[in-house]
Parts: sequence; structure tokens; C-alpha cells
Amino acid sequence: MSKSFYFLLEEFLCYYLPHQRGYSPNTIRSYYTTLCSIIYWMENNQNIPKELIEITDFTKSRVNKWLMSIEQSGSSISTRNQRLAGLRSFLSFVVEEEIIYQNVLLELNSIHVKKAPRPITDFLTLEEVKGVLSIIPIDNSMSFKHYVILCTLYDSGTRVNELCNIKIEDIVFDKHCSIKICGKRNKTRIIYLSPIVAKQIKKYINQFGITEGYLFRNRYETKISDSGIDYIIKKYSQMANKSFPNLQNKKISAHTFRRSKATHMLLNGVNLSIIQRFLGHESIQTTEVYLEVGSQAMIEAVERNNKLILANTDFKDDSMLNKDTLEQIRLKLFR
Repeated sequence: MSKSFYFLLEEFLCYYLPHQRGYSPNTIRSYYTTLCSIIYWMENNQNIPKELIEITDFTKSRVNKWLMSIEQSGSSISTRNQRLAGLRSFLSFVVEEEIIYQNVLLELNSIHVKKAPRPITDFLTLEEVKGVLSIIPIDNSMSFKHYVILCTLYDSGTRVNELCNIKIEDIVFDKHCSIKICGKRNKTRIIYLSPIVAKQIKKYINQFGITEGYLFRNRYETKISDSGIDYIIKKYSQMANKSFPNLQNKKISAHTFRRSKATHMLLNGVNLSIIQRFLGHESIQTTEVYLEVGSQAMIEAVERNNKLILANTDFKDDSMLNKDTLEQIRLKLFR
């Protein structure tokens, strides 16, 4: 007797993804969202009660209609493609458990990924990073905490969930301050911070009396959330709009800080493989696409800012003063 849809769904989400694949809770949540989406769509649009759904209900025709509904709801094509990939992953797992569903997977694999327009990938120039950070008043404890959070976000180049998960036990204050980061699929990497940011983190730890547990916390003394970081970024980037009008045309998020840090490293001549390890990318091809290697507009925009000064401190990085041409940068990257 074959396993039921919901038995397979539970095994996929609760055992296979976290234990066999080592996926993070955020990645698993994305798969969960995808599968919930099609379950409720089938119930509301195909008159299939959710408790009666079977694997054979995932026909090519039905899945195509579901994907079209995703686009019609206002979601992007990339979201549509991501949902399709998630459903395919689930059915691939199903076939490993129950080979009788092979035809369902073959039908689904015949659905083409839709070509999406290339997304605009904003980054901040050195001057704009300085502008956002310098607008933060550091004369009270709350705004000082916000300042340290954004300094650490930029200097470490971490993903937002990686920043939220940093614990004080992960930090080593030595000759070179380092942080152990737990990234996607629970892979760890060590990153090094500049002395000035390390100094600000030490000051923050002492000021807030943090001795163990999460480094950055909310007002309830629990781990700060992704939305909490987003709120801080939105607050100070809007404040900086008056002095830096170009910020109004940019969509600034935690990922913008990460991309900006990597872009500045690239323009300083740092080898692409080092940036790859710094960002925690599995493939160097991902890093190439991520940074849009070869974009003359990107290089010219960043080169206009020949100095990095973060906020109201003497946080300087003279290594950022590099003014290589595009061709020189390419030679450094691929030599």
C-alpha cells in the first residue's frame, strides 16, 4: 500500500529537508509556503478538499493553472519559478519513496521555467553607506545599538538571518576579531571584522551587559528578528534621503548592505574566490552573477567615492581607495 500524500509531506518537511539535506529553517519555510499554496489553491479553485488530495492530483494542466494564478496575483515570475522548483523537489522526494508516481514527476518536469526579466540589483556607493550610518545619533543606547547592528551588517556581509543568529560565543576578540557564521544548510564559515567595528561591538557588549546568548536583541531581550533589522534599515535610510536624494530611487534592505560590501571588495581588487568564501556561496558562478562582474556602470558609480568613513567615528579603510579600470579588475579577478 502506497504512502498517503500527507504522510509523504510530513516526511519531506520534518525529516528529509532538515536531517538528510541539512536545510535551514528559512529554506524549509519556503518549501512549506509553496506546498500550502497549491493545497489551498486546489481546494478553492479545483474543488478538491484538502484532506482528499493525492499525489496524482498534481497533473501538468492543474499545476500550470496554479502557476498562472501566482502571476495573476501580482507575484513576480521569479516567485512563480521558485514555487515550481519547490514542488518539483517535493515530487522528486516522493518518487524516491514511491516509484509508482514517476509519471507525475515526468509530467511536472516537462513544465518550462519561465524567463524572467533581470531584476534590478541595487547597491550602495561608499558615500551612501557613510550617509546612512552617519545619520544615526549615537548619543543614546537604543540608537547606538542600531548603529552597531548596521556597521556589523555591512562589515560582515552576512545575510540578515545570519546576523540575527550571531551569539556572543561565536565572536573571538583577538589580534583579528573573527565571527563564526552559520549559513545556509548549516554550513559554517569564519569572517573577520575591521578593528573599528570590533571596537564598537565590544563597547556595545559592555554597555548592554551581554555575557552570553544572542548578540543583537530586541526590546524584550530576545533574538532580534529579520523584520526588526528591516525596520532599522528603513528608518535610517529614509532619514538619509534628504542628504542623499539617490537613495530615494533605491530599494534598500539588509541584502543591499551585503551586496554593497561584496561590490566594494570587488572594486578593491579582491579575488572573486575570496569573495565567494566571504559571502558563503557554494558556487563561484553564483558570486559572478551576484556581483554582475563587468558592469561598467557599477564600477564608475563606486569609483566616484574614493573614501569610506562610517558614521561619527574614524572608521576608515584605505584599501577601498583603489581606482582600477574595468579591464584591470578583470585581470585581477581571473589571473
